[in-house]
Amino acid sequence: LLEVRGGTGTGFGGAGELRLSTAETTIVGGDLLGLISFNAPLEAGGTDAILPAAAIGCVADAEFGSGTNRGELAFYTAQTSTALAAVQEKMRITYSGRVGIGTNTPDYLFETEGASGETVVGNIKGTSLGNNEYAAWRVYGDDGSANAISHLGVYYNSDAASSGGTNDPCSYLRLEASNGTGYCLWVDDTGDLRISSTMGNIATTGGSIIGDQS
Repeated sequence: LLEVRGGTGTGFGGAGELRLSTAETTIVGGDLLGLISFNAPLEAGGTDAILPAAAIGCVADAEFGSGTNRGELAFYTAQTSTALAAVQEKMRITYSGRVGIGTNTPDYLFETEGASGETVVGNIKGTSLGNNEYAAWRVYGDDGSANAISHLGVYYNSDAASSGGTNDPCSYLRLEASNGTGYCLWVDDTGDLRISSTMGNIATTGGSIIGDQS
């Protein structure tokens, strides 16, 4: 058990600090400043079994100087061999706050990159919203004015009709305007792409067909 207790104060002033540092005097990109590793050194299997299985490290993004000390958090996990290797990195939080899974140079706030041969790089399981409806994901936008919130979402309804319970399960795309009007798009049993602002039309032949589906 290790406890690090700070003094009194607010903010960072009263926080206990565990500091990992390096004696290196010239830090360049890729250097590790500190590392926490996890292993089972007494494991009877020996060999790979006693090597670090996971680790978290602080990696320098670029050469340090009088005006820069850009550090990034790297997360390493191993299946065989040691986790303490660059090839074992699985996730990175950059100095600018971007998160990369499968990439250590994310170009966006959140970016995932699957390994070669993977056909699915992510899976989202939504929780129930009631009325047999589940949200897979939603994206919101807000320009700061009253009621100016709109969203784009992907949903799944296990019993798409709002009453009666007779329709097949259906996934649909919902686009909601700033005035609160929602429009749903789905493909019906005949392969037609449809749109409607009436939730009860989902998975039926209600609503309007979009364009020429031939």
